[in-house]
Amino acid sequence: ASKARRNGLRRRAILKRLILSHLGMSDERKVAARKCAVHAVTYDVAAQLLNTYHLQGSAPASMYLGLVSEGVVVAVALFARGAVDGPNRIGWRLVRYATSCRVVGGLSKLMAAARRERIGDEPIWTHSSNATFTGQVYERTGFTKVHESKPTYTYWFMGRWWHRSDFRLDRMAHRFAERGM
Repeated sequence: ASKARRNGLRRRAILKRLILSHLGMSDERKVAARKCAVHAVTYDVAAQLLNTYHLQGSAPASMYLGLVSEGVVVAVALFARGAVDGPNRIGWRLVRYATSCRVVGGLSKLMAAARRERIGDEPIWTHSSNATFTGQVYERTGFTKVHESKPTYTYWFMGRWWHRSDFRLDRMAHRFAERGM
């Protein structure tokens, strides 16, 4: 199968998993975060879990933390240091969080570990794609909603989803040229 087809099937499996979980119909095993150990993980370990269980897949970050249960990484959180609210505010961003099963209290435990290990009292920012999620996990973890953006739209083109900004006139010639069109 083509890369685009594999990516589409991967996204479909992730969405099905999310919907079943949201409806309370998931048969995934349940793990209590309090019974897990927090470990620094490599990019490769985090990427493997994220590319399997997160809609956006992996991302670069400054800190990769995982929750380990019975020798297996069951959750990862990625944090990046940099500008968080314009160029004059430096802090941390929670870039990604994903689990391979139902991990109760997972994000809270990873956030606490990140604060202990490197972040301290510095601000942590994140965002939620509310086209797919409710953002409730962030409220339960102590985040405060600062802003809600209007929904945006995407296009399905050449076997993948593209953000609308990729179809600005100044970018289109480059996009088509790199694909030999």
